Formats: sequence, structure tokens, C-alpha cells
Amino acid sequence: MTRDRYLQEKKDKKLYRRVIKIEWYVTGNPEDEIINGYLYPGTKSKNQDVIDQAEKILPGIGEQILKDPLQFVRK
Repeated sequence: MTRDRYLQEKKDKKLYRRVIKIEWYVTGNPEDEIINGYLYPGTKSKNQDVIDQAEKILPGIGEQILKDPLQFVRK
């Protein structure tokens, strides 16, 4: 969806549509790392958190669209 269409959909506020903006992590280490005793989440964990938050607003989005937290991640 283009930015203009997203803004138009959001402005229309149709009861049968929900629009959500998702920030997806596409770069970085895919796996979690422990550095000096601190856990640094990888892109897989970060994107899974994004999916979990989106599920609260749009139930089923994780099963239908955002199935893989590594989707679109550059390797």
C-alpha cells in the first residue's frame, strides 16, 4: 500500500476496515546475542514482538500475512 493510500484509508475511518502501521526490522543479526552479560535481541525476536503487538489490533495477521519474522530481512 502506498503512503497516500494508507493516509486516505486512515482518514476515511470505515467501520469494516482497520489500518495499522508496522515497523519491520530488515537489517541486523537475525539471532539474539549475549554480549557482556546483556541480551541483545535479533531481528527475529524484534519482528516477533511486532507480530504479537499487531495481533492485538488485527487478530489473525500473524497467521495470514506476517507468518515469518525473518520475512524481508536482508541476510
